[in-house]
Amino acid sequence: MAYSTYHDAGYKEGEVDAEVVVGVDNLMKDEDGFTFKETEAVDQAAIILVPGDYSNVAQAYNFLANWIEENGYIMIGNPRQVAIKGPCNEKRTEDYLSEIQIPVKK
Repeated sequence: MAYSTYHDAGYKEGEVDAEVVVGVDNLMKDEDGFTFKETEAVDQAAIILVPGDYSNVAQAYNFLANWIEENGYIMIGNPRQVAIKGPCNEKRTEDYLSEIQIPVKK
């Protein structure tokens, strides 16, 4: 699975601190700007599926953040965004499907 993790707090217009994660079979030696490490497991997350163009993602983050607060959860980690269907496997942006995962606890 591949996904991105965002390290900035809240929305940011430019120079976003993001980490792109791609699964590998074996951890290798870090080189050429690539870092190999095990990703920390997330025990519990609030998740939302976002169909269509990436312009829909900001609204989905807001919806999910409100849901978390309204249901008595708190965010405990950086959000992850998984491109289930995106530029790599879909030609039409309306066929994209993203999954947003925000680690939470009660």
